[in-house]
Amino acid sequence: MTAVAVALGAWSATARRQRLAVEKLQSLNASVRYSKWPEDLHVPLWLRDWMGNDYFLTAEEVALSDLENGGKSVPLPPEQLDMAVQAMRQLPHVRAITFNNTRLPEEELVRLTPLSEQIESIYINDPWEHMTGTGLRHLAGWPRLKDLDLYTGVVGRKSLEYLKELPALEKLCITGELDEAAFEEIAKCERLKNLMLTACSFDGKSLEKLRSAKSLIVLNLHNMTRKTFGVTWTTDHATRITTESPPTHYYFRTAGTLENWEDQRHRDPNYRDWLDHILPGVEIYQGSNGN
Repeated sequence: MTAVAVALGAWSATARRQRLAVEKLQSLNASVRYSKWPEDLHVPLWLRDWMGNDYFLTAEEVALSDLENGGKSVPLPPEQLDMAVQAMRQLPHVRAITFNNTRLPEEELVRLTPLSEQIESIYINDPWEHMTGTGLRHLAGWPRLKDLDLYTGVVGRKSLEYLKELPALEKLCITGELDEAAFEEIAKCERLKNLMLTACSFDGKSLEKLRSAKSLIVLNLHNMTRKTFGVTWTTDHATRITTESPPTHYYFRTAGTLENWEDQRHRDPNYRDWLDHILPGVEIYQGSNGN
């Protein structure tokens, strides 16, 4: 009986600690995702209502966003990020953090340091138009960070040079304008398996730099279209891309409302052959839907 009482006491204390942390996060306009949906629990509704979902669910992901003030969106204040981090430290099973339009200065990522030993996934969907890299350097060395999504507007070499210091990084999603040096930095990520380039602009020939990526098995070119290098783009070009130019004379740009990348691939099989040649063994997905 003593052992049962101790176990029940520990269970109750854990549930209370999670409930308080979740309530704090919700007061900061954050949302919390659990290991299951409450309706998927095989627990009577009356029992959940009486005890609370925190006795039966485990918090796994936190999404931070902007705040509302007088009906207007305002950035998440750095001091509130500190409070959110303190709350997440009480949630030992949280593995993922999402930033949605928080508009925090990227340097404020240093405030996430107390979570460096537990976080495996960071998704940044924030309009950082001038990402210098001063923010990502605070993530360097995080031992468990496997999945990094950077939908920030501009991602350059200064930002990407810190990626190789993430020993567990397996999946990277980025958007922005990339030069050849950026691909060199990406290729230095020794455990990177999955690379998604979304709405990026770059010289197609830069993809050759990925040949030195030791673990890459999937390359996803998403929501982009090709444009003949040096030619002013109009929507008419969408139906005029041919195999007349060498395939390395293409660069990529955001697709917008232009034709699906997949359709253009069928008109230019040489480009796919070239990709298969420079990246043997890598699965390559193309199109506005990533397939």
